[in-house]
Amino acid sequence: MNDHFDKDEITDRFVSYASVFTQSEEGHTDTPSTDRQRDLARILTKELTDMGAADVYFDEPHCYVYATIPGNIPAKEEELAKRSDRIEKHRENMAPILGFVAHMDTVDAVPGASAVHPRVIDSYDGKDIVLNKDLGIVLSSSEYPDLTRMIGKRLVVTDGTSVLGADDKAGVVQIMEMASFFLSHPDIPHGTLRIMFTPDEETGNGTANVDFDHFACDYAYTIDGGRIGELEHENF
Repeated sequence: MNDHFDKDEITDRFVSYASVFTQSEEGHTDTPSTDRQRDLARILTKELTDMGAADVYFDEPHCYVYATIPGNIPAKEEELAKRSDRIEKHRENMAPILGFVAHMDTVDAVPGASAVHPRVIDSYDGKDIVLNKDLGIVLSSSEYPDLTRMIGKRLVVTDGTSVLGADDKAGVVQIMEMASFFLSHPDIPHGTLRIMFTPDEETGNGTANVDFDHFACDYAYTIDGGRIGELEHENF
């Protein structure tokens, strides 16, 4: 299945999302804490609509984006009729409804930041990365030893004046690529898939205004972690 994914397309999508400044702010009790988070929400809403997702909904007041990838497994009407949650969860067939979540905001960690300037390094050579020559900002493998695992791989970095926002725009990209894949490969059987992009995860308010009518699922996974293969089964 990896053959279906275009590395350049994924990179372009990530750089596009990372370039949208969506920093949240601590100290707010409602969502979104910053209006700029809506900028990315509008982009995702349009892209989901254009790729053919169903039930695309942008809750603009609270800044949540929802969508559905309809299941294509034939329904067994007799069994489906016995499900008490058929209407409540908009169930199309007997396959479990899976939900996928990522957050659009980035952490308020760099005072004065107002923009993000991503830069792609096609094949990392293991040397120090000069993020910003004028400001003397360098990313060193001696200071960040995890960089040694990235030799030969494609990296995306900033100019050192802001966070990159891979937390969690990398997760947003994964979900959008998944949606694009299943919508363009109707021959691959799957159950109903729900998508939700939230604001303000970094402030602790990411689930404050979730509309479960638009995100009705049996199981949900937050795509927001570290290394490939990592799975966390609890949160704060």
